[in-house]
Amino acid sequence: PQDSGMMLDREPPDTLRKLVDPSATQGRAAHALQALIRTRPEEARKLSAELLVDKRFDANARAVAAVELGRVASPEHEAALMKAMEQAEPDVLRHVLKAMGRVGGERAL
Repeated sequence: PQDSGMMLDREPPDTLRKLVDPSATQGRAAHALQALIRTRPEEARKLSAELLVDKRFDANARAVAAVELGRVASPEHEAALMKAMEQAEPDVLRHVLKAMGRVGGERAL
């Protein structure tokens, strides 16, 4: 069987955005964000920057957001990652630090 994340690729972007919700069941927001990343990466990165520092989302969704922000260097991504470094729990912080290493701005040092 296909995993639920790949099945979400068939959903329209508006539906995916609604599924990236802090009240979603464990892992559902992360799967929806991954599907949005595959189908609408620019939109997903913007959402990832907001989601990363929103403690209402589970650690899985925030880790997915950190990984996505680490894929494309930009001042906005670096700012979101820096903010997340101050408040992330260890599981998320590990992904944030790896992303900062990829983004590679001066503040990453």
